[in-house]
Amino acid sequence: MRRALVVLSILVGISIVPAMAQGPTPTAKGSERTLRFVSDFDSSPFSYIRTGKKTGFEYDLGEAIGKELGVKVVWVKKAFSPAAYAAMLNTGSVDAAMSSISITPERERLYMFTLPYYRSNLAVAAIRDYDWNHTDFVNGLKDMQIGVLRRSTSYEWARRNLSAKRINYYSPERLAQALRDEQILCILIDEDILKWALKDNAYRFQEVERDLDHEYYGIAVKKGNLALADELNGAMKRLDEKDIYDALYDKWFTHRINLPVKTSR
Repeated sequence: MRRALVVLSILVGISIVPAMAQGPTPTAKGSERTLRFVSDFDSSPFSYIRTGKKTGFEYDLGEAIGKELGVKVVWVKKAFSPAAYAAMLNTGSVDAAMSSISITPERERLYMFTLPYYRSNLAVAAIRDYDWNHTDFVNGLKDMQIGVLRRSTSYEWARRNLSAKRINYYSPERLAQALRDEQILCILIDEDILKWALKDNAYRFQEVERDLDHEYYGIAVKKGNLALADELNGAMKRLDEKDIYDALYDKWFTHRINLPVKTSR
């Protein structure tokens, strides 16, 4: 099993550093094990708070993983920060991070990832009455401003590909509100987060660029924690085989995909 996981890790780009492997955390001697996930709960439809209760695709998936593993799932709310999540994993205050975390080489230096559970792409939305020019976008939106999510891959994509000034926001909801209130002309974010955040205000915005980049979300665990990565990967595969993954996906998204299997970058 360990050799199989090493091979799988190479295929999906997981960085492996020798360390003591451990699975979900026991709550007390002889008591039920817990699986502690950290998430921002500020990114609908993935994880967010609705009428005082946690919900979202990632929340449902995490709960399903816990049920499959026979462990109690505990959620820890923490603002999105790859570095902060890595610190929490390293100190053992949580077991895993599931917060729309794209698998990137930079983040693979912070922690190791499970198999992907979601495939995303970036999109741009602009206020409805703005005369969007695709050529200006291709040329980098010089002398413009674009809203991006702080510490996100959308920020990095804009930094690499656009000349526009990047205006940072701390959550998708604040980013969407800035566009709704016309504080900014356009924003860049993962397309499903964009559509969900603005779905009740579609008449006030237009999606002007899409399918800009493909990324994969993975569950992050402490580097070297092969036992937990193996458990999580196995649980997700079984959920897929039982069609539970498809049911959860259909609950939150209108388009269909299979459980992502990334074999190359």
